[in-house]
Amino acid sequence: MKKFLVIASLLLASYSLYALDQEEKAKKSDNIVVIETDFGEIQIGLFRDAAPLNVDNIVKLVKRDFYNGTTFHRVIPDFVIQGGDPLTKDKNPSNDGTGGPGYYVKDEYSKDLKHLIGTVALAKAVDDRNGSQFYICLKTLNFLDGKYTIVGQVIKGMDVVKEIAKVKTGKNDRPIENVTMKIVYMKEKEANKTKTADRTKTEEPKETEYSSKGQIDVDMYIPRTEKSNPKDIAVVVGIRDYSNPNIPDVDYALNDASIMKEYLKNILGYSEENIIYLENPSKGELETVFGTHSNPKGKLYNYVRPGESNIFVYYSGHGAPDIDEKKAYLVPYDGDPSYISVNGFPLNILFENISAIPARGKTIVIDACFSGNTPKGMLMKGVSPLTVIPVISKGYEGLNVITAGKEGEVAGWYSEKHHGIFTYFFLKGIRGEADVNNDRVLTLGELADYLEENVPYYSRRLHGIEQHPVFTGKREEVIVKW
Repeated sequence: MKKFLVIASLLLASYSLYALDQEEKAKKSDNIVVIETDFGEIQIGLFRDAAPLNVDNIVKLVKRDFYNGTTFHRVIPDFVIQGGDPLTKDKNPSNDGTGGPGYYVKDEYSKDLKHLIGTVALAKAVDDRNGSQFYICLKTLNFLDGKYTIVGQVIKGMDVVKEIAKVKTGKNDRPIENVTMKIVYMKEKEANKTKTADRTKTEEPKETEYSSKGQIDVDMYIPRTEKSNPKDIAVVVGIRDYSNPNIPDVDYALNDASIMKEYLKNILGYSEENIIYLENPSKGELETVFGTHSNPKGKLYNYVRPGESNIFVYYSGHGAPDIDEKKAYLVPYDGDPSYISVNGFPLNILFENISAIPARGKTIVIDACFSGNTPKGMLMKGVSPLTVIPVISKGYEGLNVITAGKEGEVAGWYSEKHHGIFTYFFLKGIRGEADVNNDRVLTLGELADYLEENVPYYSRRLHGIEQHPVFTGKREEVIVKW
């Protein structure tokens, strides 16, 4: 009996040390999220070093406001509280616990992390099927170690977790009264506090990038094809925010980019490690990936296997013209449209450098316009829109390029869908709607025709303006096979 008590004491001491160490690691995390409820706030430090794929997915979903309006749908006293299912937003409680973001992330186990009181881990039905649902431990649950992916630890607000655990529940351990949550990323929360303090009382609050009202059709249940392209390389760029306060935000750019990345993986068969993903990059970061005027050998060039890799590049953000040279530029996070020839990224350099890469196929998709006009007004104060459009010359013959609009047109937003109009229909097209002859093979020509049919119509319908996508390249080239 004494021997048993000694062993039990040692185990308790061991787990106590783990708990202290785990909480300290969480407090030092660069990725902290805050769950806001009617009971109070819960702060969670995420373990990106231990579970990079799953933590990155959680942060992405949080930034998209994915969790906002969801509930803790499963509460079991002395065990866990569980939430994160988007289906809890509807009025059908029978489907609670069955939803997710429409894709899966594989398991990531760490021998250094344990299921302790306040540990946050991902719920799943089978192995390697992690999504958005998570649970918070109400006590040490060591029998779960090595079976579920631990992603974080409560660092503040465990008293709130315990209060939620006391709510009355009904069938399937579902709270009788909804415990609704909103999850924010701590860095953004602090930044928003600073911005709020700097605003004058007459300024309107910034529109959020992604609404919690319902689900967006192209964002949910992204189909998965059997296509696998382990040698193909993609670059996905989304620039919503700009360091210059005079530049209007591109409200849905980050949502455009994050969902495009999922389509590349699920439908086009790109490997996660072969997708270079940039959110709000500076000019220097764009040059690191695409190269410069004098050196085209950036990261993209070096990732490609000569003659074997295909390249896919997607950009959502502002474009701008140089008034003097009448050239088109991508506007990086630190760009200034008034000095765009100095701090912008030239579109012709993008085309030249990608053209110089010895890849098998090269496709560039740009949801931006280059007139200097935007859905929120002119990029440059007091300047009329210019007629500027990227033109593919003979030097770029190896490229397939699809841009959002013709010269002088504005690339509009589909606010209800939380995407650019062009990107929304591009996504719908590659998930199957552009395959009008139903032969389960989608060519770039079919996709271009689908965009030309839908983008101009919805641009007129939603905004009363013209927007006509432009395609240059090989119409017969296949982009998807099912």
